[in-house]
Amino acid sequence: MSFSEKMKKIIKNGKKGGWTPLRRMARKRMSFPASLTVEGALIIPIFLYFFINMNTLFDIMRVQGEVEAALHQTGNKMAIQMFDVKYGASLIGMDDEMETSAGDLGTSILSTVYASSKVKDYLGRYCKNMNCVVGQKDGIGFLRSGFFSDGDIIDLVADYQVQPLIKLYGFDVFPMEARYYGHAWTGYRIPGTEEKKPEESSETVYVTRHGTAYHRDPSCTYISRDVHSRSREELDALRNASGAKYYPCERCRAQAGSGPIYVTDYGTCYHSSPGCTQLERSVTAIPLEQALAQGYCPCSKCGNQ
Repeated sequence: MSFSEKMKKIIKNGKKGGWTPLRRMARKRMSFPASLTVEGALIIPIFLYFFINMNTLFDIMRVQGEVEAALHQTGNKMAIQMFDVKYGASLIGMDDEMETSAGDLGTSILSTVYASSKVKDYLGRYCKNMNCVVGQKDGIGFLRSGFFSDGDIIDLVADYQVQPLIKLYGFDVFPMEARYYGHAWTGYRIPGTEEKKPEESSETVYVTRHGTAYHRDPSCTYISRDVHSRSREELDALRNASGAKYYPCERCRAQAGSGPIYVTDYGTCYHSSPGCTQLERSVTAIPLEQALAQGYCPCSKCGNQ
């Protein structure tokens, strides 16, 4: 069968079958470019959305770092200035009521208003582009911040929202938070050195180094001695305030020598040197409970007062 005869046969069969084989071939050939067009229409916008917003992600990270730096600078300034707020009133002599009012006013000033202005001032100088933040600088809030509570703690919390460059339903804004947590520079108590509550006042008594009695009166004659210088010629007729005779001291060997002697009003010995240890009285003031615990007995003159 020649070529012309074959073509006539195909045309004849096509007329009878409604050109079905040819239409099938046409549909197959046209399906390929149509599928690529649909896939491109779906994928390319999604690709562009993520590619463009990837740049926004880097902007969000940059802004987050700048906000944290601003909080750090502001928090440190507030920590330093807290000393003036807390102790300035007492240094200029305010009474308690005025000091409380000044402290409350200073704390209020150094709180939300101060933190907001300082943070925004820092961002205005060092972070020019904040298009990813909803409201930019004015969109940053400090409502959850706490100031000078729980031991002078400064807790700066900055809340704001960020948005992608191209918004998509369900992915329009995201909440962000930056925080500074520090202690005001007003000093702190080292653990183990807490102030002890003053104990109830105890009676004070007086004891000597070599004595065995405690004295309630610091001017008791047994611990407060008046030393008098006398000549040896007066010794035979010399008597103490109680009428007792003076005998030589065994420590300083008062019986030897020809110089003056030294006596006290209620002592029973005379001494050749005013520096004799028997004339010295190292008086120490201690609590009564301590004196009793160390075995001291009450003085016969002043111990029962």
